Amino acid sequence: YGCGASDMKGGLAVMLRLNVGRVDAALAAADLELSRSNEAHRLAAQSERRFAEVVATVPGVVYEFQIDDSGTLRFTFVSEGARRLFDIDPAALIADAETLFAMVEPPSQLHELRASIARAHATREPWEIDGVVRTSTGRTKWIRGQAVPTTYADGSVRWHGVLSDISARRRAEQELGESRQALRRSLSLLQSAFDSTADGLLVVSVDGRVTDYNQKLVSLWRM
Repeated sequence: YGCGASDMKGGLAVMLRLNVGRVDAALAAADLELSRSNEAHRLAAQSERRFAEVVATVPGVVYEFQIDDSGTLRFTFVSEGARRLFDIDPAALIADAETLFAMVEPPSQLHELRASIARAHATREPWEIDGVVRTSTGRTKWIRGQAVPTTYADGSVRWHGVLSDISARRRAEQELGESRQALRRSLSLLQSAFDSTADGLLVVSVDGRVTDYNQKLVSLWRM
């Protein structure tokens, strides 16, 4: 069978239209995928901003850390609260966790701190410890560290927690302890004076009940 030039041109035109259509479809699919990707990035960025805004309102420092096979601790997230609590840029702690450990006071307590973290990591139990730090500007603070582990599908473990300033609570506890000691000393002195006086003493409550008396009263009245 013969084939004329017009038939060949017509077939070529059909093929070109088909190819152009396929290219257009591929471009449309690519545009859709890119649009979806951009939307996903936008939503992810929005979610991160919201998370940062919420975390910024939390007293203390919200953080996340990992421990590698050598036992080295590395912060993967540190909130802006580090500026208020430790007078330091959060990025500095993410770059080098030793920056925080170097603040521990006295330095002899650093071994106990590291050991407590290692124990918690080995047992996957919640971690908590109280200790003293001296910030980069020389301020001394009592800090409470708390964290819980999360194990992911790939077997990795990340710790999420909070570092809180408990200095006011510690001062209140110390003042309360000192007040109790002072009260015990006063009561002891009062009891000594009560027992050693040359007079016989009798203590009676407002309703007429005898609540106490000293030995001098016993000897005087031969009770």
